Amino acid sequence: MASPEYSTVPVLETNIPFLANSIYAAKLSLSVNPLVFESCPNEALQKEIYTRILYSELSIECFKAIGLHSNEIIGYFVLSRQQPAKESLIDSDNEDSQQAILDGFNSGLLREVMKAITQIAK
Repeated sequence: MASPEYSTVPVLETNIPFLANSIYAAKLSLSVNPLVFESCPNEALQKEIYTRILYSELSIECFKAIGLHSNEIIGYFVLSRQQPAKESLIDSDNEDSQQAILDGFNSGLLREVMKAITQIAK
């Protein structure tokens, strides 16, 4: 068996801008983006969201794959334990819960998705 052409190491905070740009570039081709974001593509908003998510993931197990010859990041993954949701993130009937919706997202779509998640969880 041949040895892998990469090594796996923890993500560093200094890697986050590169990873946010990579995620943004990869997601540009997704056909669902115009449905999720009110103004698509919205580079500033999307990169801000991906950056926030990446910073929040540093508290769990995040890894990057580094090419052995190039020493460049060639992959990114997160290990997390799946736990059941204790409560809905968005109460679709409560206007106060709308503060959790980021500007730029299609709020109607988010409410419907959260409503469906709540119904499935029952």
